[in-house]
Amino acid sequence: MQHQDFVCTAEEWVFSRSYSLVGWADRESYKENWMKFKPFLWLAAVLILGAAGSALFPHPVWTLLIIGPLAAAPVLFIYQIRNMTKRKQDQLIIPEPGQKVVFLRVTPEEMLINLYNQSDAATWYGIRWENVRFIHLDEIKADASQTQWAEINFRKARQKLPNFREEARIRYADRFHLELYTHNNKITWLAVPPSWFEDGTLRSLLQQIRYYTGHTLDMNRTYTPNTLQMINRYLRG
Repeated sequence: MQHQDFVCTAEEWVFSRSYSLVGWADRESYKENWMKFKPFLWLAAVLILGAAGSALFPHPVWTLLIIGPLAAAPVLFIYQIRNMTKRKQDQLIIPEPGQKVVFLRVTPEEMLINLYNQSDAATWYGIRWENVRFIHLDEIKADASQTQWAEINFRKARQKLPNFREEARIRYADRFHLELYTHNNKITWLAVPPSWFEDGTLRSLLQQIRYYTGHTLDMNRTYTPNTLQMINRYLRG
């Protein structure tokens, strides 16, 4: 299968993967993560059974079937979130100093996203081209939880990469997200490695996306002055 890899430095990869978020993937980890919430379906089934039984045949046992799932749900939710976070941390492999890392891979069928530095591309997130609807560029903005997640990754990176100097922040005026809007308006935010602007990598990536999807940056959107400056300087002409 023909493909084109888009690489960056180890330091850039740690930053970019920490501020990237896949809103929808057509294969691999995204769907696996949601399968972790199957126990909630069982709780919901018991809750429905209890409610139906209480309505039809009043008895204290039905009340217990209602109270039990309601009490267990918050505990189970916290457990599952912590388990997923630990699983993600265990998967993450910090690159070696001086290593060039494949962040994105473009194939004729899909874009693959390497968020854990796993050598097996079968474990990467994949977004099929036919599901891409719009493309935007914007300054990086993150919520508190993602910033905390980034700081955890940054601490690990500082232990291995002596040149890693990033500090986790909620907003960056000089760093940018490539936003892919897919079906059902799900959004994937890809933090663009800074060097990709100056060395032409981002321009090449956008050309590949346009070739496979027919879409390019949506210029009908109102961009921030910083974003528009980067578009005019590096991506137009």
